[in-house]
Amino acid sequence: MDRNNASQQDSIEVKTPDGLKVICIKNILYVEAAKKCSIVYLYDLKTIITYHLLKWHEKYLLNPCFFRCHNSYIVNCRFVDCHCNNCITLKDRIKIPLSRNRVRTFKENLKYLQLKLN
Repeated sequence: MDRNNASQQDSIEVKTPDGLKVICIKNILYVEAAKKCSIVYLYDLKTIITYHLLKWHEKYLLNPCFFRCHNSYIVNCRFVDCHCNNCITLKDRIKIPLSRNRVRTFKENLKYLQLKLN
């Protein structure tokens, strides 16, 4: 998949233990690193194990909607409910760690996303 096409796409194709699977980008809550693979958490609380590193997901899940808030997490900023200096809380009270080195950039990203959506 071409990165330029990814910005226009509303889904991504991932490698899973069951084969290739297409995921709607809007349904992704967050992605968590898990050794040499990653776990995609969806809005309907389903999970998908993928054979991709978090770096691969970061390439196709673009800012401002998605943000790498920690070495092990990428969050969908559309589902952010609130945040403090070390934690992001998503709509379903799911807590995701926020790296202190990325707090300022995360806040800027949220502001930009709000401007873009309005």
